[in-house]
Amino acid sequence: MTIRNMKKYSMQEYDHIQFRKGLPFYEMVMSFTTSLSAVFIILNNHKVELKEKDYVSIEGKWVKPRHFFPYDVVSNIKNDNFTLYTYINSCCCMLANSAYEAVKEKNDKSPEFEFLRHIRNASSHQNMFNFFPNEPSSSAFWKEAKIDHKMKGKENPLYGTECFGSFFGVPDIIDLLKEIEEKIKLVQ
Repeated sequence: MTIRNMKKYSMQEYDHIQFRKGLPFYEMVMSFTTSLSAVFIILNNHKVELKEKDYVSIEGKWVKPRHFFPYDVVSNIKNDNFTLYTYINSCCCMLANSAYEAVKEKNDKSPEFEFLRHIRNASSHQNMFNFFPNEPSSSAFWKEAKIDHKMKGKENPLYGTECFGSFFGVPDIIDLLKEIEEKIKLVQ
């Protein structure tokens, strides 16, 4: 496996990744990017006027409809009760969890897939790397990001450190999922 050197890309070369309907990650990535897009529009666009009593009603299966108030969400973010940093990292964790669970039976034990598995595990442990005593058990890397499989459990330098926000970011999870999806597509 060759680890490529990162270089600067222009927006035209690199910025637009498309996931295709019918492939494993399409709905998850669309939901993720819609959510991230909406929060930035709400927080940064002065044309969006949220009123305190505006709400979104969501039907339940076992309970009465629940009302969610976008104004409260924005107020909590603006008052630093809930940070944009936490929001973005939480969305990344949810995406990593859902995506890995959707394709885990196709894990070919490649370094990229093992890397995704560890990202997913960190996502499931409150965005913190957490390794069993025998983990990481095999080579796990993607691009220049590496999880040292020679150092196990609590001895691993990533153990107890934040995944999303410190080690991995929004574009990283999107690109990793695209590569995993392409790999799965080739095998089918």
